[in-house]
Amino acid sequence: YPNPIADHFSVEYSVNTTGPVQINMYNMKGALVAKLASKVLSAGQYTDNFYLPSELSAGNYLLSIESASGVISKKLLVN
Repeated sequence: YPNPIADHFSVEYSVNTTGPVQINMYNMKGALVAKLASKVLSAGQYTDNFYLPSELSAGNYLLSIESASGVISKKLLVN
């Protein structure tokens, strides 16, 4: 949240098992536009805050959270 995004946003997520977690943004064609986080986390609830890369133009993007438990993607609107 918030969505649409102006310059920064927060992501709340949970991790079921300890392991690597990657948070990335993709354009609607599936091309990687920003690597936001890559870390190893223990099982639990997390909130991360991110600033949008300055080179991103307004439009629709996908936020992807990848962990050992699977992949979750959410649509983001950047103003």
